[in-house]
Amino acid sequence: MEFALKLDYRKNVPLYRILAEAIKAAISSGQIAPGEELPSIRQMADMYCTSPATVIRCYDDLSSQGFLDTAPRSKTRVSKNPPLDGESKTSDPAEPLRKTLEPAWSAHGQRLIEARKRSLSHKGVAIYNPGREDLPVAAWNKMILRHNKCYIQDDGALTYSADPFGHLRLREAVAAYLKRARGINCDAGTIVMSSNSRLDLIAKLLIDSGDRVIVEEPCYPAVRRILLSYGAELVPVPVDQDGIMIDRFVNSGDRYKMIHLCPSHHDPTGAVLSMERRLELLEWARDTGTFIFENDFDSHFRYGTKPIPALKGLDGTGSVIYASSFWMAMGPLVRLGYLAVPQKFVATIECLQDVVNRDISVIEQYALTDFINEGFLERHVHRTRVKYTRRRQALIFALKTGLSDAVTINKESAGMHLLVNFGAELDEERIEEAARASDFFIKPTSDYYMTEPKQGEYIIPFVGLDESTIEDTVRRFVSALG
Repeated sequence: MEFALKLDYRKNVPLYRILAEAIKAAISSGQIAPGEELPSIRQMADMYCTSPATVIRCYDDLSSQGFLDTAPRSKTRVSKNPPLDGESKTSDPAEPLRKTLEPAWSAHGQRLIEARKRSLSHKGVAIYNPGREDLPVAAWNKMILRHNKCYIQDDGALTYSADPFGHLRLREAVAAYLKRARGINCDAGTIVMSSNSRLDLIAKLLIDSGDRVIVEEPCYPAVRRILLSYGAELVPVPVDQDGIMIDRFVNSGDRYKMIHLCPSHHDPTGAVLSMERRLELLEWARDTGTFIFENDFDSHFRYGTKPIPALKGLDGTGSVIYASSFWMAMGPLVRLGYLAVPQKFVATIECLQDVVNRDISVIEQYALTDFINEGFLERHVHRTRVKYTRRRQALIFALKTGLSDAVTINKESAGMHLLVNFGAELDEERIEEAARASDFFIKPTSDYYMTEPKQGEYIIPFVGLDESTIEDTVRRFVSALG
């Protein structure tokens, strides 16, 4: 047990008293909590190069004052209610100084703080939180145990990968999966595995303060925060039923460094970028030298519509940077994501990855490789799509049955949530109070807008709902609305 005390050595003051004063100060400052165990007499004596007799006298002295609880053959602990004599638990003399000295944040740090202040609500809420029964726990554990066992039995067969892009076999598996599932013909050498934000990684390389970047309006708040932290000047462009309205910028003559969009499933509306707009966007990007950051965060789950090939699959000029992850399908079991980048990005990203992203679990990479190659990922997506289809239908039916024309449900059939708009007769305070009272999670979309948000517009995730209780939950919500 390690125990760092501040001993104030003074001439003619016995060591037991100096030690006792240091322990009392640590208790008063909160360094040692009430009820916390102290080192044994021999351990404390060894730490401070003194005799056990000195520690015994110190502990006895503190016990008589009510600071410690001691008894024969039992551990010495801080009293549950030590006599602090009105002292603050933050009586450390350095504490006031620490409170007044604000760090001299970098320009990037200041922009991060400012961008976070603009984010309004639901901090720390995971709105896409599948239940254990929706996750491939058994299959994933099988893969993890396989490679743990391999490591133990083969004396280090899982050597640390020095490749900053991640384990080669995993990147090969991801490239093959993208070709099958997303129509992207890419080489494993252009796949970058990452446990950090893919957008942040690209922004580090591309965005300088003052660069103009197009974002969809509405747009996921974290996207704006990341871009603003690098000093980007954001240009919000509205989204309609066919995706981002590219006529607002393709013929404007204005210059942009990058455009961020979710063409296969816009968040939060679910709109899909039409083929006509995709082709026009790619032509514009080629002619202007603008990079397209394709965020394909939620392409796994579509209901009753054909899969949409990724924009990256249509790109013949190296304009599209493709980003996705396994979070929506397998979170929280797997936090890994990946980029498929143009060849011209490879050398520079390798330099950056060497510095910022060397902490990906080796065993997790090996396990994920087998999980993909043995078909577990696609079987899992198919099974969960069937479950989510039923939950989505049950939620739509319950909302329309209970509220009829007082609720409008977005027609786009993809993703893991519904986008709904409550009628003007239902004010937002009343809606949110009813949701809290009925334990029915809804999230306002106001945080998604840079411009004026839509009144009464909410996200309702259905992934974590129990299909058998959806009807009752919505009925309670409707009843609470009055």
